[in-house]
Amino acid sequence: MFSRYQFESRSSVRRLAVGRWSYLWAGLLGPVYVLSKGGGWYVLHALALSAGLTLALVALVAATSYVAAFQQVVVLCIAVPAVLVFQSVKTVNILKTSYRRRGWRVRMAD
Repeated sequence: MFSRYQFESRSSVRRLAVGRWSYLWAGLLGPVYVLSKGGGWYVLHALALSAGLTLALVALVAATSYVAAFQQVVVLCIAVPAVLVFQSVKTVNILKTSYRRRGWRVRMAD
């Protein structure tokens, strides 16, 4: 699920590694992570993803406010980590797409 990648520039000797810790930062920071890794205009894609997932969580909190407190806690304890995992995987995919479109070589790291 959390594949490691290595991006290599064809024109220069630049390399960028995306490891397992990168997924944590991508899940927590989203667009800031893409911006820090040089994702270019794909920051807007990550921003839209992050905004959509935030709105989904807000809607979930509003929807669960009508159930018992224990059920609300259980649903949120399941939903928040699931949303963070989803955001981290999609954010790394956005970063991978941005580097591929710029002509970088993308490899699976060992």
